[in-house]
Amino acid sequence: MFETNILLSWIIFSSVWMWYFIYGKKTPNYIALISWIVLMIYPLLVTNIYYMIWIWVAFIVLPFLIRW
Repeated sequence: MFETNILLSWIIFSSVWMWYFIYGKKTPNYIALISWIVLMIYPLLVTNIYYMIWIWVAFIVLPFLIRW
């Protein structure tokens, strides 16, 4: 069901979404919390590694581009 490269990339990017969770809770940054939710749920829905990486990069950069 899961490939090794998908699981490995999921482990690598999980450290990023954990940081967004801590950052979003300490500061009232709702974009970081939304990115955290998407980064946490998205790997369960997509099995293509290339789409997964592109979406992850987009949601990792999103809180830095949009400031509330």
